[in-house]
Amino acid sequence: NPNLETFRNGQLRAVAAGSRLSFSSTARNYNGTYSAQRQELVESTDGYLILQDWFIGAVTRPMYRAWLKQAVASGVIRLPRDLDRSSLYTAVYSGPVMPWIDPVKEAEAWKIQIRGGAATESDWVRAGGRNPDDVKRRRKAEIDENRKLDLVFDTDPASDKGGSSAATKRQEPQHTDDQSEE
Repeated sequence: NPNLETFRNGQLRAVAAGSRLSFSSTARNYNGTYSAQRQELVESTDGYLILQDWFIGAVTRPMYRAWLKQAVASGVIRLPRDLDRSSLYTAVYSGPVMPWIDPVKEAEAWKIQIRGGAATESDWVRAGGRNPDDVKRRRKAEIDENRKLDLVFDTDPASDKGGSSAATKRQEPQHTDDQSEE
């Protein structure tokens, strides 16, 4: 039947739209322009996030909490005495992240949100699928090592002459009216 493919694609588009999935993923049909594919990815991300949140609430979180409760009760995991027990079950659940369409614009948007108080640096790092504590620890070690070896890169805000980072301000000598010039 010459109309079978058209009919099939119409049905798959309806399924994809109703389930908030992308047509290309549902049909395994990756034809089309790059721009169209990227737009479809952006629009379908909300659907994937809804499914991800549902899966976390229905499966992952209950499974983790049951496992943790059993591990603590059986003594496999020993909790520190000073642990705030209310934080014991507050795990962060991270799923796959959406690839960036335009990394420069995405980074600028995150910077604006963080400066405006609508997001945190940790939110930004998590949106990239990484652990904020690991990133900060590795970043500090990297910057410390670069300074120790007298290496200067433009990725360190302290070496940006127009920057206003805390590190830049620390390096500038602080003069007060009480200081005498020598």
